[in-house]
Amino acid sequence: MRAVAELNDECDSPDCRQRGIDLWRKIESRLEAGSRDWLAARLEVCQSLRRLHKESDCRKLLGVTRLLYPEIEDHELRREFDQLAAELKGVDSP
Repeated sequence: MRAVAELNDECDSPDCRQRGIDLWRKIESRLEAGSRDWLAARLEVCQSLRRLHKESDCRKLLGVTRLLYPEIEDHELRREFDQLAAELKGVDSP
């Protein structure tokens, strides 16, 4: 399922990218909330939303995630969440 989600993310079509988001959410729903794999899937959802130019939805999901899980122990994941948050600050809010 991950491989198919990744392929959909690489597609330029909005429909493909939306299918990718749907698959990442399905993957996320099957994992233990807050686990490393769950956080990685959540990050993929956030990044996919950004690629689909849904910055507002991305900001909301990122904000909730960081509120619920402020101490991400995996340093690489924490760096990626921080980087995405920093990039979103440079994008105008609708």
